[in-house]
Amino acid sequence: MIQVKVIILLIGLISNIGLAQGTKESNEKERVKQTIGIYFEGLKKCDAEIINRVVYSKAKWFSVVDGKVQEVTQEQKTKAVKTNPSQRYAKVEGRILEIDISGKNAFVKAEIDMAYGIVTEYLLLSSISGEWKIISGTASAKPKE
Repeated sequence: MIQVKVIILLIGLISNIGLAQGTKESNEKERVKQTIGIYFEGLKKCDAEIINRVVYSKAKWFSVVDGKVQEVTQEQKTKAVKTNPSQRYAKVEGRILEIDISGKNAFVKAEIDMAYGIVTEYLLLSSISGEWKIISGTASAKPKE
């Protein structure tokens, strides 16, 4: 009888550990969603200050142009956002397609509907001092049909 009680107690403890882990993952997923939401808001408003709240200052952005990998620093991206006309981003609508979290790192696939086309971004985030920050990204765009 004691063995049965011990087994039941162990099963209960294991279940609670699993539930606690699931809750923590759910909370982290919500925090990642909030980070990406702020990023979308910054794009929509063409506001580098908002974007920089959620992007690591030394972040790197990559794309392939004419078969060659192009690298852009966050500083360069900030300057580009500040100098681009606001109407280019006026109709920005972003949505998260996928989030995958592993420890202190997260991967986000997002689709952003901009005036000139649909942009798919693959963003890498890390939890830095308890805050999720975008540390790298790559994107591809296709014109609207």
